[in-house]
Amino acid sequence: MTTTRSELISIPVPEETSHYKPVSSALIFDTIDQFVSYKGLHLRKEEFDTKQKGEVQRMRFHFDTGNPKFGFQVAVLNSYNKTLSLRCGGGAISWICYNLQIMAPYKLQERHVTDVREDMHEFFKGIFDLQTSQVTNAQTIWNAFDYVNLTRREMAELAGRAIF
Repeated sequence: MTTTRSELISIPVPEETSHYKPVSSALIFDTIDQFVSYKGLHLRKEEFDTKQKGEVQRMRFHFDTGNPKFGFQVAVLNSYNKTLSLRCGGGAISWICYNLQIMAPYKLQERHVTDVREDMHEFFKGIFDLQTSQVTNAQTIWNAFDYVNLTRREMAELAGRAIF
């Protein structure tokens, strides 16, 4: 079910036990907002949805990087039902499915135990630090492919090789 930031924050967080350390949606938002502010990024879009009556939350954040061709994304899958690990992904493209697949160059999968909150913080710190180099690398690759001039004969030869 599609939801908002405030609705996610309003979902009751389960009690912490010696074997379970919940990560609240509010903590995830606060941590991401902290790095966005620190890095001077602009949060362009947020997407949130839930399953199992809010017990499992999926979040996706889209950032402007100063280059309109290349964005940066962070995806998070979190649960309050004690069955799923915290999953995070970050990079130029980032997505997490409810089938637990993480599609991102940088990934974190952490059980809700001892240091999960600190590990999440360090993961976000790392991907936001790497974000600048990722955009630079993407720009380099884009430029390498952006200025290839081909004659009609070269285009026909490439098309022929692709088909035959």
